[in-house]
Amino acid sequence: KALFGPYTQPSEAFLDEQWKVLNFKNGKKIAYLIGRLVFEKIRYQNRWISAMQTTNIPLCLINGPFDPNSGKAMSDRYSELIPNPKIYLMADHIGHWPFLEDSREVLKAVGNFHSS
Repeated sequence: KALFGPYTQPSEAFLDEQWKVLNFKNGKKIAYLIGRLVFEKIRYQNRWISAMQTTNIPLCLINGPFDPNSGKAMSDRYSELIPNPKIYLMADHIGHWPFLEDSREVLKAVGNFHSS
């Protein structure tokens, strides 16, 4: 719940469903593998940033500024590193999960990106 914005907290029913998904076919036993991404990020960070800086593929960042992990600071850093950055900063109260917290605005941002 700490990763969600203050006005977009998930319901207990939603959390129960996510718990079921996590435990499906013993998924919880391998969930630690997702956490290993942190180590991959450290190892490949420069390579990944370089690829984003030099690609011809259009990129955009849709970001929730209330996200304690990668909120406004991430948007700011992205705009420093990426040439001609396209950033769609959600409302101030949107956290780590914009597509769950305000799916209509995310779809609008995706539509705007595709039409630009």
